[in-house]
Amino acid sequence: MAPPGGRGLAGSLCPPAQAARLAEWTDRVLGGEVLEGIDLEVRLPDGSARLMLAHLYPSRGEDGGIGGCILACTDITERQRKTEALEERDRSYETVLNAVPAPLAVFDRQQRYLFCNPSAIANDEIRAWVIGRDDFEYCAHRGFSPTLAQNRRERFQAAVRQRGPIFCEGSSSPCRTAAFGPCCAA
Repeated sequence: MAPPGGRGLAGSLCPPAQAARLAEWTDRVLGGEVLEGIDLEVRLPDGSARLMLAHLYPSRGEDGGIGGCILACTDITERQRKTEALEERDRSYETVLNAVPAPLAVFDRQQRYLFCNPSAIANDEIRAWVIGRDDFEYCAHRGFSPTLAQNRRERFQAAVRQRGPIFCEGSSSPCRTAAFGPCCAA
């Protein structure tokens, strides 16, 4: 059982709120639980904070009884900082791309939506729903003909092969595939 108030080892390692959580986790492990993959903030002797991925295991004696708690940690501070920096960069890109007054979508290699701006799909709910899905799923969800999705897939594949825009017949402007423009109609 940890000392009251999260003091002891937990209190020396962590800020007060984290120390209380660590003391609770230690009690659970002493009761036989195994806890894995827990984010834990610790304070180093110099006062700097580090984020750890913690795993807590019961330590069993020769008789099989639990005699303690093993705390194994991996420092994930830099990984977390990089993740946060990437998320901030993505938010910045999304802010810019959302302001583009033309339909714009970003797809993965399987032509699933990674991003779609409000000019391409104005409805926030549908725009959020489409992320991770392809045009066939989008057309089915919206009640559009699957021919629209097939035409779009063919145009995207042609654009990838040509490494450039695809033009609609009789037009000098690229197809508006992000908005299911007239050249993609069934």
